[in-house]
Amino acid sequence: MAKINRFTGDFKAFGSAAVGTERTIFGASTQSDIIDDNIVANFLRGWGIVGVNQNPTKQDFNALGFTLSQVLAYLHQQGVAGWDSLQEYNADAITTKSGIIYISQVDANIGNDPVTDTGANWVNTNIPLPSIVTQTDAEAGISTIARLWTAQRVNQAIAALERAQSTTAQAQAGVNTTTDMSPARVKEAISSLSNDFSMGIVPKLINTIYTTTSKPRAIATSVSLTGFNGSCNLEVNFAGAGFVVVQSWGINGSVGSRGNLSYVIPPNTQYRISGSTNIVVWSESL
Repeated sequence: MAKINRFTGDFKAFGSAAVGTERTIFGASTQSDIIDDNIVANFLRGWGIVGVNQNPTKQDFNALGFTLSQVLAYLHQQGVAGWDSLQEYNADAITTKSGIIYISQVDANIGNDPVTDTGANWVNTNIPLPSIVTQTDAEAGISTIARLWTAQRVNQAIAALERAQSTTAQAQAGVNTTTDMSPARVKEAISSLSNDFSMGIVPKLINTIYTTTSKPRAIATSVSLTGFNGSCNLEVNFAGAGFVVVQSWGINGSVGSRGNLSYVIPPNTQYRISGSTNIVVWSESL
């Protein structure tokens, strides 16, 4: 069966424009537009009210057509029929009350008010849909009660995370930043340090030689050397940006051998070097 298109306009009942007594209540002589007034005992009996040798009147035909189509007009106007305590509803039937749609859960559902029902007979369909996460919350990573993520919000959150990460230039230069370091940035930072050493970059010398009674002097104002006791017990404090590379060359007096040690000191950290080897060169690079 082909789809029936809806009537274009305000649907009205058959005979609703009748003049005078052209239309009356079925089997009566009075007229009313109220559905309750038209669905009476005579209407329920039908043409049985007409005698064997009698003819149905024009008014009765109009009454029949009007009553049936007035119900259709009500449904067009309302959309879904409102709940009535005398109406019998079967399972999956729908009705409305106070602007809310309810679905019947049982057959022979009579007299159970859907508003006060606990769910045994009716299900309230007015359950709020989950709200969509806003772009602001998605990009900021804020905890929210919104439960629905669209593809656009996911993409916006990912883009915000990518923007918040340290750049390749920052990672390679060792710049102090509050942004996150992704695995790729960490790898780039390590690779940059390795390249610096392999290319033979010479750090700035602090002291070329000192004895067990002298103490090296830091070039950078953010680097301080404390705790020196003359036997290579030294604390290095770095409060600056980037990284400081500290190198020391030492001679072991007992065996006459030379050692070479390098230390990479991250920002805002303290590093301690301890041992019996005397330092002969101490240097740093930023």
